[in-house]
Formats: sequence, C-alpha cells, structure tokens
Amino acid sequence: MKQFFYDNSYPLTVAGCGFVLAALFLTLGFFRTIFLLLLTVGGFFLGQYLERNGLFQEFMNNKNK
Repeated sequence: MKQFFYDNSYPLTVAGCGFVLAALFLTLGFFRTIFLLLLTVGGFFLGQYLERNGLFQEFMNNKNK
C-alpha cells in the first residue's frame, strides 16, 4: 500500500485538491470559491515577495528589539 501511494503521489494530490475544490463549490458557491482561491494565490505570491526581499525577516528582527 505504501508503494502505491509513493508511485501515485501526484495523481493522488491532484485528486485531493479536486475533491476540496468541489466541496468548496458545493458549500460556498462559485463566486465565493473563486474569491477564496484568488486571496490564497495572492497571499502565496505576497509571501514569496516578502521572503525574497527579506522584508519579513527584517520586520521580525525589528519587532524583537
């Protein structure tokens, strides 16, 4: 069983994401789900930007002083 999950990790991950997305569409509706996805993607890119430029680390260092 462990080998099955190892061999099929990408299809299982995508299937899990599809299941979560379908559940969100059914419970929240189309526009709320799209809004949630846009905020999530925006937060991801903002986090990447802050990490690359060192702004978050700089903020945390100043906060502890």
